[in-house]
Amino acid sequence: MNFLDSDLPRLDSTWMGARRELPGQACHQVAWVDEASGEVRGFVLAPPEAGPEAFWEALVEALVEPRQGQPGLPARLLVEEAPVRDALQDLLAGTGILVEANPLTLAGEALEKAGRRLARAAGYLSREDADPAAVARFFESAARWAALEPWMALEDSDLLILEGLEESPLVASVMGANSPDQGLALFASTEQVGAFLEDSRQVRLFMQFTPPEVAGPVVQAEIAGHGWPLADPEWIPVASSPGDPRPFAGPRDLDLLSQAMEAVEAYLESDLPDRERVVGEVLQLSGGLAFHVTRQCWTSAAAPPARRPGRNEPCWCGSGRKYKKCHLDQDLSPGGGRGSKGSSGG
Repeated sequence: MNFLDSDLPRLDSTWMGARRELPGQACHQVAWVDEASGEVRGFVLAPPEAGPEAFWEALVEALVEPRQGQPGLPARLLVEEAPVRDALQDLLAGTGILVEANPLTLAGEALEKAGRRLARAAGYLSREDADPAAVARFFESAARWAALEPWMALEDSDLLILEGLEESPLVASVMGANSPDQGLALFASTEQVGAFLEDSRQVRLFMQFTPPEVAGPVVQAEIAGHGWPLADPEWIPVASSPGDPRPFAGPRDLDLLSQAMEAVEAYLESDLPDRERVVGEVLQLSGGLAFHVTRQCWTSAAAPPARRPGRNEPCWCGSGRKYKKCHLDQDLSPGGGRGSKGSSGG
């Protein structure tokens, strides 16, 4: 692509090329971040061994169809590695874009800024396998779920074993009694519920309601453009899976979460919650799919981790929030401690 022949405007900005390792995943995120605003102009997922070609692919997106900001040509690009600089200089020859290698520029706060912005620079429809119909179904289910307020009817210790939604049973937990922001967690087994306290990746799927600024501007634009329903404009449903490096779940997982939310809804609207224990009861989803539901009480076989997380590390409770935004104040208060699963932190 010859950017000299394009109509892209010239921008008085510097972009940083950042490579970010995804914990527990066999791929990296390669992104271009505006140094001044922190906007993530563009990013791609690439194998760890990927070289300058990954930076070039992300750069083309950042120039022509940015995830944040307007299309345009920056005045300067900064990268950490000399080979990446050399390759980009060749590719951008004649464009007037200055390419420099400066490892100190991307250290510390700059990389942290890139990391914070990356998850906000994508939406449900940014995925290559995106299905607008699946997203719409998910938002409709989440809106009904929020209106039902299941967190008011179920305790933190309640687990619902759902059989019939997948080949294997799913364990559903409404995380955080009396609080909508903790959401719904799906596990592959009850053993994973205990492991979740120490390793949030143990969850199969997770849905929580977040404020619009946390969900990000791309998701907000998608909601406005497609008319996806919200029970409350201050709470946006965000679905994710530790097994997927992308910040928002794909169509298969969205459909499973939709079914699980409807299954919990069907359970709460039956007379079953009044029973002390439910075994082998059969209910139906609106589409006619039959499922078995069993309720059991969760008990912790292991205490939360003894080491207190760092301020910017995920909270020990598995909420997905940073520790400083969740249980830090509670743990530091007199008599504070790390106790019940999914307890709501301020």
